Amino acid sequence: MLRVLVVGFFIFSLVVPLGFCQQSDCSECSKDAVLLNPALKEKIEAIERQAYNRLEGSGKNQGSSITLFIDSDHGFSGGAIEVLARFKQDNPSWRVKTVIEPGSRNLKQTLLRNRNYFNSGMEFDIDLNGNLARKFGIDRTPTYVVFHEGRHYKTTDLSDLNEAIAKLNK
Repeated sequence: MLRVLVVGFFIFSLVVPLGFCQQSDCSECSKDAVLLNPALKEKIEAIERQAYNRLEGSGKNQGSSITLFIDSDHGFSGGAIEVLARFKQDNPSWRVKTVIEPGSRNLKQTLLRNRNYFNSGMEFDIDLNGNLARKFGIDRTPTYVVFHEGRHYKTTDLSDLNEAIAKLNK
């Protein structure tokens, strides 16, 4: 009797499609979420534009700036941040940013262990996929990328940043 009931249900489901599985109900799901909400599309475009301008515009249209690339695991990163913080105090008109390259260890634990980095008053970014480092050709850290008067200079020297800027002025 149970077999007859199962076979009957199977034949019935083949003849009459079930209402909750129809393709006509999936038209909304197949659309892009951005197309459903134009306000969301505008917000996404604004965020993407801001992120692009922040990364691409560093030093081109914003005057003089220094971007420091550090590895979260590297021992010299703290000293490089201190040098950059002193430079920022001496030259407040310069835009200063630090980009953290994630190391081989757990990034969250490394950043929590080095939270004194964030007390320097500088802007920090995390380059998770390494695109920004590849763009500037960064192969070791810490590295300073100095933009000044339309020129840029890359150095790994932890000495005085004023010397690097003097080279750009020549």
